[in-house]
Amino acid sequence: MVLDITVLLLALLLMVLGCVRGFVKEALGIAGLVAVIFVTISHGDYFSEMYGARVRSEALAEVFSRVTVFIGSMACVILVNGIVIRILSPLRHSLLDRVSGSILGMAKGLVFSYFLFLAMETFLYIFAPYPKHDLDTRIELPSWFVETYSYNVFSVASEYVGNVVSDDTYEKITLIVRSFLDKKRASHRPGKYEYSDEI
Repeated sequence: MVLDITVLLLALLLMVLGCVRGFVKEALGIAGLVAVIFVTISHGDYFSEMYGARVRSEALAEVFSRVTVFIGSMACVILVNGIVIRILSPLRHSLLDRVSGSILGMAKGLVFSYFLFLAMETFLYIFAPYPKHDLDTRIELPSWFVETYSYNVFSVASEYVGNVVSDDTYEKITLIVRSFLDKKRASHRPGKYEYSDEI
């Protein structure tokens, strides 16, 4: 029920926002976001060597590089979108622009809800209780999440998308994250004092 209400509110909120912004601004925003994600994925390691000379960790250097590429790409997209919106300003704020913006906003809300669903499902897979002695047993998600209309709809959508994140992948992520959390907990436990017999 909570998942259904969240999806409904998110879709309605983005539909209203799409009506206010209009189709032109919504379409340019989505296209810009897709372009930024594509550039970040394909050229995210562009500054890795520069950060690697200053940071010891290669993983941290790659993170800094991708963040830099993302911020730079986003700044360029915002600048280009501002210019294009000024050029197309006569087409904005018409009835067709408002209605089309509402439809596009609702579609964007459903897409965002789908990614929210994937994030929640991954989180529940990671922290769901599982039998330690029976590794072949599948992890069961809580009923408040599974017994919803949104879960049924988004599960079917995942099958049509191609099951990008399969159950085996969820379980691998679960084992990796849990082992990492166990190590972190063990490292924060106070160590035992060792006494020597020698005086």
